[in-house]
Amino acid sequence: PFDAAVAAWNGGGGGEPSWKRAVKSLAAAGVDSADAVLRFLLAGALRPVKGQDLALDWIDHLLRAALSVELILAGPALDGDWSRAIAERARGRDEVRWIGEVPPERMGHLIAEVDVILNCSRHEGASNMILEGLAAGRPLEVRRAPGNTELEREAPRAAVRLIEADASDELLAFARELAGDDS
Repeated sequence: PFDAAVAAWNGGGGGEPSWKRAVKSLAAAGVDSADAVLRFLLAGALRPVKGQDLALDWIDHLLRAALSVELILAGPALDGDWSRAIAERARGRDEVRWIGEVPPERMGHLIAEVDVILNCSRHEGASNMILEGLAAGRPLEVRRAPGNTELEREAPRAAVRLIEADASDELLAFARELAGDDS
């Protein structure tokens, strides 16, 4: 039933798990690191503490600035009301995809297909996703939250940017830097 919900949201289906279709669809579409789309990944269960709403706000800000971006949400729908609200905000938008839960052993494949790891958590810090993103050499845009403040001391500035929830212009500057846009 969960994969059916993901398939319905993403306009397709089949018997294959959603995470596998997502990785294959990126490759089949000719997506590689040389294309002009900045791909952001927010991995975590769909529930308020994870901040998918903030990720959507940030992506909207980047789109208004005429950047070509895509947001991939990966994680199970643990909070029904929250998941429905996020799905409603994303419905019909080509630049937002929810691929469901990704098995831990497959997360590295997904990380390899994106440009930036997002962490928009309201409270949690130093998540597995932050550590995996750093290990994979992916830049991270991380919400300034109590658990993430030590990243400022420990992680390289070029790899991690801590961003206030309402600091969309700081996010935009970082995204432009990553995209090689001097605007």
